[in-house]
Order: sequence, then structure tokens, then C-alpha cells
Amino acid sequence: MKKALLILALTLAASTVAAQHIPLYTQPDGTAFGIELDRIWSYNLYEHSRWGAGVYYHTEPEGTIFSSTDYSAYVGYGLRDRRLKGGFSWSYMFDFDAFRMGLYSATQLDHFAVGSRQIGSASLTQPGSLAGFMSRRMDRQLRLTLGLQFPLDALDIKFESHMFIGSHLFDGSGLLYECLGDTLFNEDGFDVTLLLQRQAVALRIQAGRSITQGLGFAGILVQYDSTFRFPKLYLGLFAQCGATTLHTPFSYRFNLGGTHGAPLCFSHSLLTVEPDEYTADAFCLASVRLGASKPLYSLWSNLLVLGSMPRPFIGLNGAWGTLWHSDGPWPDSFAAGLQLEAPERGLAEWIVGADGLVRWGMVDYGVALAGRLFPAFASRLTVLLTAELSL
Repeated sequence: MKKALLILALTLAASTVAAQHIPLYTQPDGTAFGIELDRIWSYNLYEHSRWGAGVYYHTEPEGTIFSSTDYSAYVGYGLRDRRLKGGFSWSYMFDFDAFRMGLYSATQLDHFAVGSRQIGSASLTQPGSLAGFMSRRMDRQLRLTLGLQFPLDALDIKFESHMFIGSHLFDGSGLLYECLGDTLFNEDGFDVTLLLQRQAVALRIQAGRSITQGLGFAGILVQYDSTFRFPKLYLGLFAQCGATTLHTPFSYRFNLGGTHGAPLCFSHSLLTVEPDEYTADAFCLASVRLGASKPLYSLWSNLLVLGSMPRPFIGLNGAWGTLWHSDGPWPDSFAAGLQLEAPERGLAEWIVGADGLVRWGMVDYGVALAGRLFPAFASRLTVLLTAELSL
């Protein structure tokens, strides 16, 4: 309980600032230098509290082909894993007569979540992805990223490649990299990703090769995410399906882990599934939520930017997954702590709750109660705090 209250207090404090940057120096021509707020503090199940610092530099040069240039650098330190991380990135935006194009690159020594199934989704408390918040399985990598982006009117096209030298960090209990745990399995390789996103629909195609394992692989992830709003109700629909080739490196298998046993949950989380509980080579997940579009009441304290706008909701989640190839080249001691299985019979869960019980800054916090429909009806009953960004 103390841990949950501590995380809630810290996330509330972190969410009071709406902007992610504070400019320290600006010029009329658009030049700006400042600090990145989201690098100061974040939390995830792997590092626990992570403290750091980040700076950025932005220019809008005239008389060149660049419409803008951006540079940023950061450092971070996790209190649980006691490891230093850092990175540097740059991006250039070009304006042509017919289209715009962005070129970007990043060099990082950091921890990355294993098996991300996120497309264009960011956690409230962890820069990067929701998988970064919920995953206990992470790789420590020296990663070079190079990307090309074409932001069109209704379609966003992105090409991205990674080269990495890294290691899976693991101890015998199944939690990766406890403070005095072992580094058992190194993995080096590269991948190339194509991301297409048009409003509610997104497609990610990825291919690469693990040099250490000598495995080439390919994978595809499709996502639909839309909310239909009516005068008094809203209907949220979310679906994801993904598949990889038969022999896929561990880092690229889909992680279906949810939020059971964690203090916070987010939209589209599996609330009765533990973080990192299921690893899959192919999966489908669907979520339906029906809720009140208007709050039952509205209370505000402008001095503290604090309010309450409760909106009750009900929901259903369902998931299915399979593991094509359950063994691997890693040592027996590595595989012994992993859940090398998938919910092949499928699972479903019910959810009731209320969003917006507390609104602090731009974040709505609420409460959700969830349990299993099948298998094992009414098992894994859980109560969680909910968090959603309110724009």
C-alpha cells in the first residue's frame, strides 16, 4: 500500500506540468535552448524511480532547405538497477514544394523493453512507450537509430533502422536484472521498421537479424484505436494483431503482460495478467469500453490545478496468443525463469470503474475493478488505479 501511495504521489507531482520542455533561452527567429522535463523523473517496474536530466536546442534557420533542426541529450540513473544511461539525438525537417521530410538519428546506451507491442503510444510516467512502464524484462543496449519520416496530410510514413549491441539482464527469480543479478545472454543485431499510420489505423512491419543467434526474422503488427462519442456516452474500440516468423529472437517476441499486481493501469491494459506473464509469436487482443462522456459532477480548485470529474465506465478485454517455437539458444538457467508460453485457449476479463475521480494538471486518475470471465471465472480479482492523459 505504501508503494502504491508513493507512486501515486510522484506521478501526481510529475503530471502538474503540462509542457515537456522549459525554454531557458529563446530568440525571435525561433532559436531555443532549454531542459526536458520528462527526463527529470520517471518510474517503471524495472528501474523503479529513474532520475536524470535532459537538454534540447532548436533552430529555424532561414535561407536553407531546413525548416527546423533539433538536438537533444540526456542522462538517467535507475535507483533499483543502479545503472547510468544516456543518449544524444538530432533531427532535421526539410520543406519541399510537394512534401515535407524529416531525418533523425539517436545514439543511446539505455534499457529497452523486450517485446513491445506499442504503436505511437506513450506512457504518462515513462518516456518512450507504455511497454517501458510495465515491463520487468529489459535489454541493456548500445543502440544506433536512423530514421526517415514523411508527415503527409492524412498519412504518416516512417522508416527506421536500429543497430544494437546488448545483453538480456536476468536473474534466477525471473525478474530481469535485480541489483546483484546476472547478465547471462548477450545479443547483437539490427532491424529495419516501416510504420504507416492513418488516423485510427496503424501498421508496423519489421525485419532484422540477430547476429549472436544467427537468426533472421520478420514481423507485422496491426492496430485499430478509435473512440466514438455520443451526447451522453462514448464507445472505445481497440484491437491489435501481430505475428512473427517461426524462429524469432527473444527480444522481438510480443509481450502480452498486463498490470495485475502493479499499482497503475492504462487504457487497453490486460488487468488480470501480470507484467511479462505471456510471451507470444502471434497474438490478437481486443478491448471494448463503454462509458459516460460527461462527468457526474465537476469540482475544481484552480489554485492547485486540482479537480474531480468522475466518469463511470464498463469494459471487456480479450486476448489470444501462441508461441511457435518455445525453445532457444539461451542457457537453461536463462529459460528456467521465463514464462515461455502463451494463452492459446484465450482469456477474457470484465472491468468496471470510474475515470477522472481526481484530475491533476492534464492527467485523470480513477479506479478500476477487474476479474476473469474465462478461464477460471471471477479469479484474479484486482483493484487498480487508472491514469489517462486528458487533452
